[in-house]
Amino acid sequence: RGGFGYVIKAVMSGIIVAVKLPRTQLENSEMPRFGDMCNELRVFRHLRHPNLVSFYGAIIDPLGRKLALVLEYVQGVLLDAFIRKGQRGDEEVRTPASTMERFQILLGTC
Repeated sequence: RGGFGYVIKAVMSGIIVAVKLPRTQLENSEMPRFGDMCNELRVFRHLRHPNLVSFYGAIIDPLGRKLALVLEYVQGVLLDAFIRKGQRGDEEVRTPASTMERFQILLGTC
């Protein structure tokens, strides 16, 4: 469970993937932006960076107003847990990420 909603581990074409499902369906007020969101997803499909999970695609149900993202599956600790609680992989809890570590994380994703 994350900020976006729920993450389900699944298999797509023999590859383990993460499927992110939002907690709620799109609101009526968001439906006019649905086309814009689809265009953004087409851009994300081509985005590649070593510090970002790969975006494989989306499952879109316009009638049910639902959207699910299909992403590269990564085993490990959530970034939020690392920054707030200092948890890393197999280690026990350590001190939360320092300001310098947080800055280095940001630099690594830009």
